Amino acid sequence: MSLLSPRNENASLKDKKTLRRITFLRSFFIERKADAGFTILELLMAIIVIGILSALALPSFLNQANKAKQSEAKAYIGSMNRAHQADYMERGEFTTDIANLGLGIQPETASYIYRITPGSAAGSGIVNRAIPSDGSFSSTPDSRATVLAYIGGVKAGLTNSSSSDIGTLSVICEAINPPVIAGGDSGEITEPGNLLSSSPGSPTCDPSTYVSIK
Repeated sequence: MSLLSPRNENASLKDKKTLRRITFLRSFFIERKADAGFTILELLMAIIVIGILSALALPSFLNQANKAKQSEAKAYIGSMNRAHQADYMERGEFTTDIANLGLGIQPETASYIYRITPGSAAGSGIVNRAIPSDGSFSSTPDSRATVLAYIGGVKAGLTNSSSSDIGTLSVICEAINPPVIAGGDSGEITEPGNLLSSSPGSPTCDPSTYVSIK
């Protein structure tokens, strides 16, 4: 049996109803706030953070992509050098037709143009070129390329100054800077030095623009 008077009981019921309403309204607004999503300030902060992370990661990504492209050029120039040496030992002369090397290397890929040119001096060897391409497959060099140019030199002559042995000698040269950088070489004109058959020793790279690689 309740000890509260009818008036007190009614007051208690009203308090309970009020409490339930307050609880309902509180939960309603909390849910609305949770469903409200991000504010403009929060979105702007997220965009700024993403932009900073992208700026930090992009150079590393591009560098890795360039290294993959340059690996192709190094491998192709090395193969062309070796094919020239074998071809010269068989026929006694160098070819300027890339198809005659029997390597299946296309004159142009998405990244490079491959050319064979004779040395500029009479009696000199052959120059293999990997020229950065603009990707149009129209044999157009890219003066704004970020990849390095490569040149290979092959000659037939005395292996060294203290020997009478004659053979074929080669070198692979990697540009110090890409064409996009002032002073960077495109690989179109520069050729390795010491390509003359009458000059003993291997071909050499121009140290001002190229370094010798294996």
